[in-house]
Amino acid sequence: MGGSGNFDLEKNFAFCAAYHNHKINVLMHKLFVWPILLTLGIMLAYTKPLTPQFPFIAALPFHEYMMFNWSFVAESVYVLFYIIIKPKLGSWAALLVIFCWIGANAVAQQIPFASGWKIVAASQFLCWSLQLFGHRYFEASIYIFPCLPITFIIVPPLWTLMAEHES
Repeated sequence: MGGSGNFDLEKNFAFCAAYHNHKINVLMHKLFVWPILLTLGIMLAYTKPLTPQFPFIAALPFHEYMMFNWSFVAESVYVLFYIIIKPKLGSWAALLVIFCWIGANAVAQQIPFASGWKIVAASQFLCWSLQLFGHRYFEASIYIFPCLPITFIIVPPLWTLMAEHES
């Protein structure tokens, strides 16, 4: 895929692949990157809706969890980025992100914020710690994040699918 800078997906994929050679570390990323995205969505799902729900949404399954809040805004960035940057695989990734958005809203509606933020914080701590552990002990290096956040915030969920697709 073309592009320049940090929007060049192949360049980002090669960068990620260079720091993910050990199969256990790669497996840890496949298991723990998506929960980071989900729990970010959960935290943002505690925000109030930015707009009322559109009437046609009421006909969809799980419509009660399709809130147009900040979780929707953040996850829409992922959806659009994935579809634009890698249309075929990105569409599958976008579908998973939509499931994360719906799931995040479902969790936020079922678990009060007073407990939810603690669960999110613990999950984020666990997932990030295990990824850093994987780099330190299986790759014998500490992964240094590239300069732009897009590479370590938006690309990893797609990278885990690309790594699975490539293997």
